[in-house]
Amino acid sequence: MRKGAKLPRPAKSLGKTTKSRLKVGDKVVVIAGNSKGKTGVIKSLDLVKSRVLVDGINVKVKHKKAGKDERTGLTYESSPVAISNVAYYDDVKKKATRIGYKVNAASSNVAEKKQRFLKASERVIQSNYVRAQKKST
Repeated sequence: MRKGAKLPRPAKSLGKTTKSRLKVGDKVVVIAGNSKGKTGVIKSLDLVKSRVLVDGINVKVKHKKAGKDERTGLTYESSPVAISNVAYYDDVKKKATRIGYKVNAASSNVAEKKQRFLKASERVIQSNYVRAQKKST
């Protein structure tokens, strides 16, 4: 290799995941970028790439070619946004807020012990996400 040659960049975060307090189904607001100020619901999270797919945010135009049974024309699809550019949207205060965790020692149910709450209003977030049950054999 000659002197001063650039080495190839390694692939981004091989298997490493980022932590996120956001969940699928949360209502978020975009805090940076072209869609700043728009709100939407999270459809999917990619914690390896640190991206989040929000319904109606970062909409791109796709051009379709003619196929056997497909129609030609333009389709509009949402593209992923960096997870650092979105924040949880508080419906009561109508603005972005941070999320924290509270541990409820009085609860006997494991899922209810650790609860997410809004730091600005101290309101507990009711999660609409249901964890899949393990099959018993």
